[in-house]
Amino acid sequence: MKPVYILALFVSAFILTACGGGGSPFVPEPLTTTIAGARDAANRIPASEAVRSTFDGTDVVLTVTRQDRSTLTLDSSQHVVTEHDPNQTDRAGRPRIHSRITDQGAGSITTATVDVSWGNDDFSDYTAGGWWIHIEGERKANPIPSGRVEDAFETITSVEVGAFMDGPEFMGTPVLPELGTATYNGEARGLFVSLITEPDAMVIAGLPFAIRQYGEYMGDVTFTADFSDMTIAGVVDNISLAGDIVMAADNTFVTKFAAPSTYRADLLELPIRPDGTFSGSGVEITNPHRDIVSSEGSWSGKFSTLADSNDVSRLVGGTAGGSFRTANDSEVVFIGPFYGVTPQFRTDVEGQ
Repeated sequence: MKPVYILALFVSAFILTACGGGGSPFVPEPLTTTIAGARDAANRIPASEAVRSTFDGTDVVLTVTRQDRSTLTLDSSQHVVTEHDPNQTDRAGRPRIHSRITDQGAGSITTATVDVSWGNDDFSDYTAGGWWIHIEGERKANPIPSGRVEDAFETITSVEVGAFMDGPEFMGTPVLPELGTATYNGEARGLFVSLITEPDAMVIAGLPFAIRQYGEYMGDVTFTADFSDMTIAGVVDNISLAGDIVMAADNTFVTKFAAPSTYRADLLELPIRPDGTFSGSGVEITNPHRDIVSSEGSWSGKFSTLADSNDVSRLVGGTAGGSFRTANDSEVVFIGPFYGVTPQFRTDVEGQ
């Protein structure tokens, strides 16, 4: 795997979307600064520490901890906000805001996509999940306002990508049952980039053969927590893909797409620690229409310190990242947050 090259391609597409650019996508050369691959990005820093957030009912502020332990700040009241949708609801039925926040510095661009859910009129009862990318390099003196990376930078020296799930209810240690099981249903959502070599890989009807796909994935996630032996496992299915860029063999922009897929991700069993956290490797990707020969990844998360009316931790959230490769050497990298809620928590919200 060449994580730097893959993430460089990935960033080009993401900045196009974040800044509202168009035209033919730029594919940077492999970066000279090596960074860790997306397959373990979700586990480099625990989900509860990678990003800290605040929310006042209108604006969200994200403080991102980078790999070198320095921090970046994105503030929806100060920086450029696109894709703003304040009229969503999450799987518990709570109100949710979806936004993308971008900050352009003298030698950098930082952008993040974030979903914030909260408890009706109580804005202090919120969760914030999403993903972020930070690019550094030499900016052009007179950049073309296209939104494309090559029109903003003379050279790119480093790229970082990460995912997060944060909120007050993840602070502290939850009180978990000593016996029994609990089921959590929710969403997994994030970023993907696909480098395609086999002509038959495009299983979405109506799309031409492509060598690059970029975009976002969204799927349904179900977790089963066994409190008797303190383990948790999950599965992501009903995964849909929304691609911002597809390039054909001549490297030109083709189309946007949004369609269901036949991918499935199994998040293999992990032990739950006494503080309610879990982390480890074990992500398996399958697709009946693709000959996947290897997949790997990691996932981590934590149980909420707040309980539903059955006295069970009402929510579990975290991040996952990984990659897979096909027999014909195509490769896909993904990273993003996830969360699940108990059925009783949804019933509690509906009864408010």
